[in-house]
Amino acid sequence: MKRETALVKNTIVLFIGTFFLKGVQYLLLPLYTTILTASEYGEVELVNTFVNLLVPIVGLQLDQGVFRFLIDNRGNKEKTKKLVSASVFFVLGSSAIFAIGMGVLNIFINYDYMGLLILNMFFGGISSLLMQISRGLGDNGGYSVSNIINAIVTAVANIFLLLGIGLRAEGLLYGAVVGYIAGIIFLFFKMGLQRLISIKFVDFGLIKKLLKYSLPMVPNSLSWWIFTSSDRIVVANFISVAATGILSVAYKFSTISLLIFNVFNMSLTESISLSVEDKDLSLYYNKIFDIVLNIFVSIGGVLIACMPFLFKLMVGHEFNEAYPLIPIAIAATTFQICAGILGVIYIAKGNTLSIAVSSIMAAVINIIADIALIGFMGSFAAVVSTLLSFFMLAFYRFLNVKKRYIGIKISARLILNLLISFGIVLSIYYIDNIYANIVNILVAVMGMLLFNLRNMDFVLNILKKRKV
Repeated sequence: MKRETALVKNTIVLFIGTFFLKGVQYLLLPLYTTILTASEYGEVELVNTFVNLLVPIVGLQLDQGVFRFLIDNRGNKEKTKKLVSASVFFVLGSSAIFAIGMGVLNIFINYDYMGLLILNMFFGGISSLLMQISRGLGDNGGYSVSNIINAIVTAVANIFLLLGIGLRAEGLLYGAVVGYIAGIIFLFFKMGLQRLISIKFVDFGLIKKLLKYSLPMVPNSLSWWIFTSSDRIVVANFISVAATGILSVAYKFSTISLLIFNVFNMSLTESISLSVEDKDLSLYYNKIFDIVLNIFVSIGGVLIACMPFLFKLMVGHEFNEAYPLIPIAIAATTFQICAGILGVIYIAKGNTLSIAVSSIMAAVINIIADIALIGFMGSFAAVVSTLLSFFMLAFYRFLNVKKRYIGIKISARLILNLLISFGIVLSIYYIDNIYANIVNILVAVMGMLLFNLRNMDFVLNILKKRKV
């Protein structure tokens, strides 16, 4: 029960910080979509899209490598200093080189938001690295508090810059930079990095080992970027920047369940990595896989059922075209979660190459389907292609992991019940009748309770034993 206890405890700690960060963003969505036009919001999302593309390229995913290596060297102060110093100096150097290169490039392309793109890329990359170092050192509390500080500072800055100064789209981008810096300052002193970072601790041999682990994750990260962000680029080019803003709003709601999963996944990755040699790993993983499948399919159903009311409450009228896209995007996210839980095994086994290969395969499917369908499906092509590619990724990883590592067992009856329940909720959504919507919420919530009673007992028993 020790692993399960640590998993639940870490998930709760990480969830608090991550939920606070994302929760503030969702609470401010009505303000953004009311004040900004769809085109302005689309510009902000395009910059964020490019930041998400550049950060893993610039840092070569070294943040993921140092997290994994720090787990294996907890308690070894000398190795910890070498790992932290090597990763910090490498990411700082590569970020500075990219920033200069992008500044020179802008002389020729003259992109209006290049300065803000560089700032968000630079500080976003440093923030990501320090948060993974915090997790690697076992300080999940510091990780969560940095997220809370980031959220509060970003929200205050955004409101001031948007309403007080009237910077509009630029205000949101400057606010993000200020939030990153606040989180970085907190983590620097919280972890005492002044004692861990020194040029004399930099070991180039260790950097090579880190890169050997992290480099295969770069194409994987780029593949995920294609899944989650390339749709915006395609839509902006084939339809309009305003359509990108509308698509981004649809994805904001679909990623609610992904937000919850990503927190859990961080804890699970650590737990599986620490337990990878245990004889009962297969039994432990199957239990967790069954819980995840039940919970997140249920969450997806509840989200769809609640959306007719949430959408009107949180989104401005100019973004109404996002409404029919949301259920498909939520279904795609559910398959993304399935693929993610399977990817944990690859990480625990150190097989980052398989993560990259499977992700690239699905990313190619995504972008081909997107371009092929957009001519006659419009914005629907983006969410349909994402759904198709995540389904293929989850299916491939399930077969591959089952063949190479763990005998995953899934009840056919469970899958059928989940699909029927999800299908009913999805069908009622498009009727768009207030009474039908109320019934839909009741059906979704009842289904969630029925499918997860055993899972809730499992978690509550752990919490009682630990008195968390």
